[in-house]
Amino acid sequence: MPSLQPPSQLSTQPPIQPPLPLARPHNNHQLFSDYYLDKILPLDSAWSLLHEEAAHARQALAALYFYLYGLDHEEAADILDTFPIVRRQDEARYEGRYRTRDLILAYARRKRAA
Repeated sequence: MPSLQPPSQLSTQPPIQPPLPLARPHNNHQLFSDYYLDKILPLDSAWSLLHEEAAHARQALAALYFYLYGLDHEEAADILDTFPIVRRQDEARYEGRYRTRDLILAYARRKRAA
């Protein structure tokens, strides 16, 4: 039985170009938060509304995970209290409220009541 060989024109891989060097070192979070959130979203209220909807979707998803893991309200609140950076950012942005925790717990209460 003859062995199957790839066509001769496909037997060698063309050279792969190396990626272009970046202008400055970065990480994805820094690029996203510094540029997108600080410069783009405040320019247009539609973008701000989209950002708000995305935040609610993330909090609803987090609440669903707490529900699926079988965590009660107190356990979920204890876990959310282990994120001091998120707490500090929320309190600075939302007049002293830990909004992320409040939204997640509210969505979790709704899920348990349903």
